[in-house]
Parts: sequence; structure tokens; C-alpha cells
Amino acid sequence: MVICILKVGVSLKKKMYYIFYAIMQIILGIYGCISAKDIIGSQLKNFDFSKFPQEVVDLYSVSFISNIYRCLMIISIIIGIILLIIVLKDKVIEKKKLVTGLVIASVFTTSNFISLLAISALFCLFSDKQKNNVTKSQVVNKNKLEAVPSSLETGKDRILGIVLIIIYFAQLIFVPLIYKVTNNNLLSSILYEIVILVATLLIFKDRYKRDFLYLKNDFKKYVAFAFKHWLMMFGIIMVVATIQVSLGVNGESGNQEALKTLPLLYLIPSTIIYAPIVEEAIFRGSIRRLIKNDVVFIITSGVIFGLLHTFLSEDGLYNIIIYSLNYVAMGSCLAYSYVKTNNIYTSMMIHAIQNTFGIIAIIVQLMA
Repeated sequence: MVICILKVGVSLKKKMYYIFYAIMQIILGIYGCISAKDIIGSQLKNFDFSKFPQEVVDLYSVSFISNIYRCLMIISIIIGIILLIIVLKDKVIEKKKLVTGLVIASVFTTSNFISLLAISALFCLFSDKQKNNVTKSQVVNKNKLEAVPSSLETGKDRILGIVLIIIYFAQLIFVPLIYKVTNNNLLSSILYEIVILVATLLIFKDRYKRDFLYLKNDFKKYVAFAFKHWLMMFGIIMVVATIQVSLGVNGESGNQEALKTLPLLYLIPSTIIYAPIVEEAIFRGSIRRLIKNDVVFIITSGVIFGLLHTFLSEDGLYNIIIYSLNYVAMGSCLAYSYVKTNNIYTSMMIHAIQNTFGIIAIIVQLMA
């Protein structure tokens, strides 16, 4: 099952906040290095610079500002890595001054980029739009990640989608039966997960091939899109965690607690590789084949995804519903991302990023 990185805010220790901050610095740095040219270029290259002195135009060229930003983001990555190492080695108190300096420096790198964007935005305010032959819609379309063209789903596709959903939920019946033979819970789960994975790859093989071509042609844009929407999802989950606290639910769901009992050699590939592939094919790909209305699809996908991860809990109906809010929010955000691109790899990447940080959170808690 998928892992949700944040549960209830009050249950996180101070160490966790440092770790998340460091990880966010690294993510911000990677995202910035990948998308610097697109961000700066989208604001500068289609503007009329005739009203500015030539030396100013030369100074604030796309490549110049992009390279400065990349340098700042490399520094941000290094800061994040150093901070993460200090925290994981429990050296925060010993190196309190260094940690404080790193945090200040990380804010400085981010603030510098904001300043660079503000400077580039000035060109937009003073540029002569009438002299610009490129319309606003053309500029947006040129820099925006285009969605994969929608293909008409055949009756066969819909049936196969339903079959895959049935196979997935049938694990509730067949895993206990397999257990009677193997007498091993983990082995029983692995065997059935292999069956689900093979079925998923066979049913969605054509979709995987088609979407991969679009991913390959616009790889940087897809990665940037995935990080951007993961950050959006991360923020929503934090808000939901706050709501959970206000509703009087503390601690973690049964699903989250169960994950901590699993061996890491199984947990890591299961959550980072298996879950994104299988769950995105089922909760996004298969359900989308059945529901074409965007809003209905996003809500349905999110609710089913959320309840699936909590309904087996023995915490009582009220707690199950409250615990499911995080998963509902995550599932809805993944469905929204899928709608925006119509590419299964988009939600798979976001799902994998989320679960990676979830694994890190579990490892840190086990180490504490």
C-alpha cells in the first residue's frame, strides 16, 4: 500500500522538521537546475528590449540569469545534503551555529532567485506589447507541457480496466488462501503482487509505450511538472494533517503502523516501484477509462484510493474516515495531475516521489 509522508503534525519530532527542510532544499535545487532556462526564458525571450540600454539587455540575457540561478540551486542542493547529514548523525546540538548558518544561507539562495524573477518581470512591465508579434496564447502554449492527445477508449479497454480492478481487490480473498499454503504473510503478499504487476503490465502495455514516447520527447518538462505538482500535493497534505489534529485524531493509521513492521528490503521496492506502477494504472488509468468527466473522476479516484488504505483498520469508523483524508487528498491530487497531462507517467512520478519521502520518514522513525 502507498505511504503518506505526513500524518498528524503534533506527532512529528523536531528532528523530522529539519529533515523535511533539508529534503525540500534538495528538491528545490534539483527542480531549479532542471527548469531554470524555461522559467527565465518564458519571461524574457519574447519581450521587446528596445527601451533598455544595450548593456542592460546583454547583462540580463536568458543564459546569464539561468546560469546564475543554476549556481544558486547547486548551492541549495549542497546545503540540503550537509544539513541532512548533520541531522541524521544527531549532530544538530553540537553544530547548532552551523545548522543556523545553513538555514539562513538556504533562505538567501531562494530569495536571490525571487529577486532574479522580479528583475526579469520588470522587462514584461516595460516592454511594448504592440511590437511583440507573438501573442500571449502562443507564448503560453510554447512553454506549457502539452497533454497527451486523448484516445477513444474501446469497449475492450474498459472491460480490461474493470478486470484489472477486480484482480487488485481480489487480493483480499486470495492472499489469505495463499497464506494457508505458504504459512507466510510476506511471501503470500509478494506472490500475489507479482500476479497484479504482470496483469497491469499486460493490460496497459500499449498505454505505457504511447505515454513513454511523450515523456521521452519532453522529459525535462514532465519532471518539472511532476515536482511542481508534488509540492502542491505536499502542501495540501499538510493542511489536511492540520485538519486531522483539529478533529482530535492523533497518531497514525493502522496501514501506516503496519508498514513499519515490514522489512525494508521488501518495503522500499514495493512502495517506490510497485505501488506507483500498479496503483496509478488502477486508480487513475482504469477508473479514467470508465469516467470521462474530469471532476467526477478526480473525486471518485481520490475517495476510492483513500478508503482502500484505511478501511481494514480496527480504529473505528470515525478514525477510519479521518485517517483516510490524507489518502483522499493524495489520490485526488494524483488524479488531477493525470487529467492535466493524460500521461500515466506523470502521476507515477509524483506517486514515487511521495512514497520515497514516506520511506525516509519511516527509516528516521525507526532509527529514533
